[in-house]
Amino acid sequence: VLPSFLAPLDRAIPMVATADIGRLAAEALRQDWAGRRVIALQGPASYSPNDVAAAFARALGRPVEALAVPEAGWAEALSHGGFSRRTIAGFAEMMRSVNSGHVDFGSDPAAEPRRGREPIDTVVAALVKAAA
Repeated sequence: VLPSFLAPLDRAIPMVATADIGRLAAEALRQDWAGRRVIALQGPASYSPNDVAAAFARALGRPVEALAVPEAGWAEALSHGGFSRRTIAGFAEMMRSVNSGHVDFGSDPAAEPRRGREPIDTVVAALVKAAA
């Protein structure tokens, strides 16, 4: 089971690999520019919690199912990770906004749209290998 704070489990949202974030940050820092700059980085595709669970299933060679964590259980689940109450409250607010559809990932017309290269299967396979 892969617990998820994202719901519904079949709604895909932009996700990006940390390697893509680092690569883009390094590129941007090497470029000449001044003032304010916004780069809207997304992965090569949007993914749902079900997509992430399927990627883990492929990497592990066994079934993995996404399971939505009810909002009432978010604080308890996060408190086991050592997060402060304030951090948990902020995370819950963010997740409510994403889950309700109020977060518009492409709403800034001034942002430079960019796509990462690392697909979910590559990222998950590396995580599984690192944990072995």
